[in-house]
Amino acid sequence: MEIKKVIGDYDKFLNIVFNHLIGCGGFKEQELIDWEIDHVCYRVSTKENYEEKKKQLGELGVNLIEANVNGRPISTYKLNKPIEFSYSGNPLIKKLIPLVELPMPKNSNTKDGLEHFEMVIGEGKDLKEFVDQHPINKQVSNWVYNGINKDFNADIEVEFYLTNQDKLDINHPQNEMDEKRTFSVKFHHQSLETVIAYEIKHGLTK
Repeated sequence: MEIKKVIGDYDKFLNIVFNHLIGCGGFKEQELIDWEIDHVCYRVSTKENYEEKKKQLGELGVNLIEANVNGRPISTYKLNKPIEFSYSGNPLIKKLIPLVELPMPKNSNTKDGLEHFEMVIGEGKDLKEFVDQHPINKQVSNWVYNGINKDFNADIEVEFYLTNQDKLDINHPQNEMDEKRTFSVKFHHQSLETVIAYEIKHGLTK
């Protein structure tokens, strides 16, 4: 089984998000070249789909953890073969992505598919200053501060509103074209794999 058969066309997803990262005006291409993508997040709409994707991802990698986060389980898999990606808009933006995060859905409004990825910007960076240093076009994007006060490995998120062309590219349901849909990128200090190893070592997992 190929990873694209499990999580969908990650090339389309990643190209759409990088188009928005560059198009929102807040990020330098050199930053996007330098920062690591430590994982992508694949969301599911039902518990049954969650269990099915767990099984499929388990055939393509190793389950690092299934932890209870905010009242629901989240599984993380390290792929035997990392996802390879080269951005169509700049061939210097190349990424190897080792992990897939799989949360159980919180509610029935969740769409099945890739929803965000996370980038490692390095330790010691103040996230509020990071936002100030990356002014974005608020008409097409938005900063989300939900994770900025986390005790460990806080994050800041930028979300992008998908265009109709984006929706067509990802086969969004035709009868739902008018609804708002977003993809996003979260920026944090340490990779998810590093965080998981730390939490397991110190008995912090639930």
